[in-house]
Amino acid sequence: MSTLPLDTRVDSVLRSPLFYGIASAECSEIVSIAQERHFAKGETIFRQGDPVKFTFLLISGRVKITETSPGGDDVILSMRASGEVVGGLGLAPNSPHTRTAQALERCHMLVWKAGDFQTLAERYPALALNASQVLSERLQVLEERFHELATQPVAPRLARTLVRLLEQNQDGTREPAPISLTHEELAQMTGMTSFTVSRLLSDWEQRGILASHRRSVLIKDLLGLRTLAKRAA
Repeated sequence: MSTLPLDTRVDSVLRSPLFYGIASAECSEIVSIAQERHFAKGETIFRQGDPVKFTFLLISGRVKITETSPGGDDVILSMRASGEVVGGLGLAPNSPHTRTAQALERCHMLVWKAGDFQTLAERYPALALNASQVLSERLQVLEERFHELATQPVAPRLARTLVRLLEQNQDGTREPAPISLTHEELAQMTGMTSFTVSRLLSDWEQRGILASHRRSVLIKDLLGLRTLAKRAA
């Protein structure tokens, strides 16, 4: 059951890349079909292999996207923040999810049945175009990460990952928001060991670039971090 007035729903999605260029009246029709759902911190939204039943749009909160290898190892592929789509894009209804999505904190979402969203995309070409653009940008980010894994030393690789996460995690204030990930999770994202991540973060903390905690990292010197990210060695 909906808990937000329709106009509040519309306001919450207008800045989402999925709704770029779509008139407010059309947004109203699109979001009126959605349901609202809340997920607790740590709750699984869908698992790799589950049939695609819904398309999710994050109103607030953050989600971790992982993929399980044939050997059973989990790899963190990306994070999703408010305004981003979680699952369903580019996948036919009832086809298997290729990844697992888990709430990193309490999440508030708009949820469309997969078939309904597909119908809306056919009715509103701008929605379909935006969805394609989102998928294209995500593919580009994954390609950049694979290139980093293959060519970059560990220090710039971790620094680039932190810069990317910080830019995604900004909440509109001047103060950088903490990156709420453990050392193990950062290791999964960067193809490193937890020991290597901890060693680098400790070094950068001593240099005043960041503050490292058990379950989060706070960037204190973004320019310094960007400099580390640009180094080839």
